[in-house]
Amino acid sequence: MNGFLRNLLIGTVYFGLGQLGLSLAAASTNIAPIWPASGFAFAAILLWNLSCLPYIVLADLALSVTTGPFAASDVLTALANALSAVAGVVLLQRFKSPGSIHERSWNMVLLLLCGTVVTAGLASSMSVLGLVRGGQVAQAEALPVWWTWFLSDAAGVVLLTPLLVVWQEKGLAGLRPWRPESLLLLTGLLLAGWVMFGQRQLEIVEHYPVAFVLAPVLVWAGFRLDLRILTLAILAFSVQAVAGTTMSLGPFGHLGLPESYLLLQVFLMVMASMVFILSSVNAQSHLAELSLRQSQAALRYANERLEQRVLERTKELRQALKELRRAERSYRALYENAIQGMFRSSLDGRIKTANPAFAHMLGYASPEDLLRESGMESVYVFPEDRREWLASIRQQGFLRNYELRLRRKDGTPLWVLGNVLLTQGDDGEEVLEGIEIDVTEKALAEQELERERQRLEEDLRAAGEIQKRLLPRDGAELPGAAMAWTFVPSGQVGGDAFNFIPLADGRTAFYMLDVSGHGVPSALVAFSACQALQDAG
Repeated sequence: MNGFLRNLLIGTVYFGLGQLGLSLAAASTNIAPIWPASGFAFAAILLWNLSCLPYIVLADLALSVTTGPFAASDVLTALANALSAVAGVVLLQRFKSPGSIHERSWNMVLLLLCGTVVTAGLASSMSVLGLVRGGQVAQAEALPVWWTWFLSDAAGVVLLTPLLVVWQEKGLAGLRPWRPESLLLLTGLLLAGWVMFGQRQLEIVEHYPVAFVLAPVLVWAGFRLDLRILTLAILAFSVQAVAGTTMSLGPFGHLGLPESYLLLQVFLMVMASMVFILSSVNAQSHLAELSLRQSQAALRYANERLEQRVLERTKELRQALKELRRAERSYRALYENAIQGMFRSSLDGRIKTANPAFAHMLGYASPEDLLRESGMESVYVFPEDRREWLASIRQQGFLRNYELRLRRKDGTPLWVLGNVLLTQGDDGEEVLEGIEIDVTEKALAEQELERERQRLEEDLRAAGEIQKRLLPRDGAELPGAAMAWTFVPSGQVGGDAFNFIPLADGRTAFYMLDVSGHGVPSALVAFSACQALQDAG
């Protein structure tokens, strides 16, 4: 439905409810026992916004035309009725709690207060003030007229507004009107209304305030009935009460007009307000209980999931602990049985941990004996080596394949090849972690090889000198000839040689040798050949 049709329908319904209220008014006093149009206007502005306000004003002006000659005070009354409803709605929306009206007891109390005190109070005050100013109501009668007007508007709000609001909020979802308890309560409530307001012959009804005996039934209904059904039941009961009181029946009918209407309005508002507030309290408690159950279910599910995850995590942790222990045993065995020396030391040379191989490498019986040493400065043959080694580690953070010359506890030499890393210990102190290999045998073998190489070099130089003696002397001359030569061997010695031999007949023999190969064997063959040739000459 578009906005125009909806607002037109609102104006039409407002006009019809106003005609209903006027039809219930006594001809002598023109006082309506209930003005349902006020409750409808309050609900319409609350549910369908301010766009319907002009249509409510026009409907109110149309009602004024139907009751008699049109006056300026009718415009003020129409504006007062509409604007007072707007004021009540604004205050309600300003202070109400989040959520629906029917699910929050504070919202229901605020709805009734804004509808009665604000809307009905402002409408009756402004309207009566206009009537007094226009001379239609004497100043002496202003207070009784205001009181009657206020109760009529307030009763319309209390009886009609909750019904419209609740049905708009909840609709038909989950409605179960045919439950045995609901039918029993509705039947009892309507039967009580018929007994109290439909019977003339019961003197106890006319002379005693038996209407308040209805309170327990209403309380029961407030706690057990759906609020949608309850609002309809209260409206049906109110129709019975108004009809009976109009016919001078019931506990208030014998008082005459307008007193009977005034007491009836107070009675209906008190009873309806009590029931609606109880019902909203009950709905709020049901929501809280449902939320609690959902929270408990969610908590149980979360606990079950947590327990399952704890079990799974515990199993994983046990497996991880088992693997960790296995790895620790493997590492410990590797650490204890490694042939490489492993250590951790402070930067000042104090050993913190060491494996047996490292202790044995330095000549100690066990790591414990090594740890009792105050420092490691004494193991360095050349202390400046450690300073250079430590400076390189500080600069790079590590050192790979370094070689150091150390001495064992007993003073024997020790050469190590290792890798070391600069890291942080558990206490935040910088420490050195390293692995070292004893390469003493290799170093000693290399030294021996170096000495042998030097001896061989000396021997080769001597052999070279001997080989040079087989060559002609520098400056040697032949009869009738001159000779010059240069001899550059590829190594210290070789298989190359030459010479000349004077013969007996005055001739000179010359030879040149090139023995295949190089080195000492070739030099020996060349030497033997030269010696044989020399002897033959």
